[in-house]
Amino acid sequence: NAGPGTIVIDGTPTAAGTLTFTANVVDALGAVLTKNFTVTINPALSITPSLPQGTAGANYHQTIAVTGGSTPYTTFTITGFSAGGTGVGAAALVSNAATGTIAINSTPTASGTIGFTVNVTEGAGSSLTRAFNIKINSAQTIDNLTATQWTAGIPSFPGKMTLHGGSGPFILTGVAGLPTGLIATLTGNILGFTGTPTTPATFANGSVSLRDAAGASVTKTFSITINPAPAISTLTATQWTIARSGFNGIMTAAGGTGALTIVSSAGLPTGLSIVLIGNTIRFTGTPTTATTFNGSVILRDAIGATVTQTFAITINPTPTVGSLTATQWTVGQSGFTGALTVAAGTGPFTITNASGLP
Repeated sequence: NAGPGTIVIDGTPTAAGTLTFTANVVDALGAVLTKNFTVTINPALSITPSLPQGTAGANYHQTIAVTGGSTPYTTFTITGFSAGGTGVGAAALVSNAATGTIAINSTPTASGTIGFTVNVTEGAGSSLTRAFNIKINSAQTIDNLTATQWTAGIPSFPGKMTLHGGSGPFILTGVAGLPTGLIATLTGNILGFTGTPTTPATFANGSVSLRDAAGASVTKTFSITINPAPAISTLTATQWTIARSGFNGIMTAAGGTGALTIVSSAGLPTGLSIVLIGNTIRFTGTPTTATTFNGSVILRDAIGATVTQTFAITINPTPTVGSLTATQWTVGQSGFTGALTVAAGTGPFTITNASGLP
């Protein structure tokens, strides 16, 4: 406006940048004035949009940054502070208008939510208000291992430990004392194991250590017993006589996890059945057929590990006694040569009764 000699700049910039222009003035006597102008348009006020979660017992140290606008900021305040039961005091928030930052540095003692509002006004008059809520999670704990027994040579150990509390994501920072062949894994908040244990023993000094996103750490100890694979001894007796009950051959089972059960049996002598009492495999019944039987039995433990044992049982015919080979002798003479031959049956034989001898 040449009348009052003014230049008015009026508008709302939509982006940061630099305005440049030149003003040229000539007065009534011909005097000339030229002036270059530069107007800097700063970015709009902005602030750190959110803050990460924290964990009780772990130091919480974060910085809120305000950027943009025209400095110095004329208003830079924190209002409405609430500790939310976390044990963090208002003094933990330190503002610095010169740098446009608010530092939060404290160790919460309990879970809860810290709340406060940041108010900023910049030199050009625009303002920004932002409410913050910081969730403080409970300290981390790890449940006990859900399974502590397994069998050597069997994969898919099902034991797991569940992590509670803390601020995810979590990372596995240390593992020690695992059964040979097992590897610890972490999926979300579940600790599990992969691999196949190879060494029967009790691994009593196992431990895992985790760290959460807030830097809080927790360690859990545990014990895992890896039992030997199930086994069956050889049959203690392999001969018996037809039509006689009480076959006394046994096999002893050992190893495995939990109770053993008979999965199947085959090839038993006709008339015999197989049973498992405790860890002893026995036979019941009365054999009815004289021959040699090639049998087998399969046992399974509580987690599915199996073992097979084969055996042979010979059922002999009923014993018989042949005729006397000599029936005459002379009185007063020793060395009587008559003999009776025992056939069939199951040795050794014993004389249970003798009568009517000379």
